[in-house]
Amino acid sequence: EELRSKEELKRIQAVPLVVGHFVEMIDENHGLVTSTGGTNYYVRVLSTIDREKLKTSTSIAMHRHSYSVVDILPSESDAAIQMMQVQEKPDVTFADIGGCDMQKQELREAVELPLTYPELYSQIGIDPPKGVLLYGPPGTGKTMMAKAVANITTATFIRVVGSEFVQ
Repeated sequence: EELRSKEELKRIQAVPLVVGHFVEMIDENHGLVTSTGGTNYYVRVLSTIDREKLKTSTSIAMHRHSYSVVDILPSESDAAIQMMQVQEKPDVTFADIGGCDMQKQELREAVELPLTYPELYSQIGIDPPKGVLLYGPPGTGKTMMAKAVANITTATFIRVVGSEFVQ
């Protein structure tokens, strides 16, 4: 019976799991969790989970259908942190990007100039822009243009997935 239970637990933990955060224990077997989408769920906590490790905001793995808590993730596996990773200095230049000439020029004016020549903005009495938002369908060169700007300005490139801002 114990062997069958262990095999069942391995099977449950093997399916694609949903990452979420633990909110609080409601009773001995149930808790309140939130998915990465921000929705709260009242779910079952498997008996194999160490209740002492379940603290508010602990990263957890949940069954994709029942959202039952099936595992506690290491703290460094936090999805929000993984979405914002500092990468090495990019080696992309504007010459590597085909087309997008108008967008490249606008990025140079809005980001590159204020970072490389801030005195130009102070001479004419305006505050330089604090940032820009690049938006558009996948595959249109947004990330490559951001890397090119980071390369030219020697700024740090931090990759952030936009959907994480919504959460």
